[in-house]
Amino acid sequence: MSSELSAHAGARPLPGEVEALAVIEARLAALAVERARLEYVDDFAFWGARSRAIDAEVLRLQSRRAALAHGPIGGVA
Repeated sequence: MSSELSAHAGARPLPGEVEALAVIEARLAALAVERARLEYVDDFAFWGARSRAIDAEVLRLQSRRAALAHGPIGGVA
C-alpha cells in the first residue's frame, strides 16, 4: 500500500495528518465548551448567531476530520 493512500483502507495516517487531526479535535473540544457557555448568554440574538456559527464550524471540522481519517477516495487526492 502506498503512502499516497495515507489513512485510507486502514493505513496509518501521515505525520502531518496526525497533527491536523489533533488540531481539529482540540478545536472541536473548544467549540463544545463555547456552546455550553452560550447557555448563560442573555442576548438571544447573539446566542442564535453564535450558535449557528458554531454549528457551521463544527460541521466543517467534522467533514475535514472524516476526509483525513478516510483518505482520498480511490487513491486520488
